[in-house]
Amino acid sequence: MTMFDDHYYAASTTDGSGAGESRGLRFVLDESSNTAKLTALYAYDRHRATAMGNVQALANGNSLVRWGTVPAITEFDSQGGNVDVYLSWNGATEVASLQVRSGVSSAALDDAVTVARTGFETAVQIAPAKVFSAQAPDKFGKTLGNTPTTDA
Repeated sequence: MTMFDDHYYAASTTDGSGAGESRGLRFVLDESSNTAKLTALYAYDRHRATAMGNVQALANGNSLVRWGTVPAITEFDSQGGNVDVYLSWNGATEVASLQVRSGVSSAALDDAVTVARTGFETAVQIAPAKVFSAQAPDKFGKTLGNTPTTDA
């Protein structure tokens, strides 16, 4: 069983600060003993949603967390680590590669990886970061478009 805990409001913290961290939870239920065991906790300290998040268990053992009122989705592997950044080329055949930048904030982005266009959508593995953005250059290096900086 999975559930989303927004853990945001002041009543959810002992000091009344409301500085709780939203998180996804996965449990195994034992109906014979009426118990639940927490088997995974998916957290990302930057995401604090006030409502509407969810956790989806995927067939490969990973989990997808939709952070509710925060416009972000994170896929976690079976050990709770982040997986990939997915980007769509949207059929723009003049795009030659994708340059991904990542960092702790939109003001502190570093080059993370450059990958060649491989199809309609491309999965890119990057080191854990708070935010990322991408540029789409043509074969001459001219930037054709940029993504906004997005929470990881």
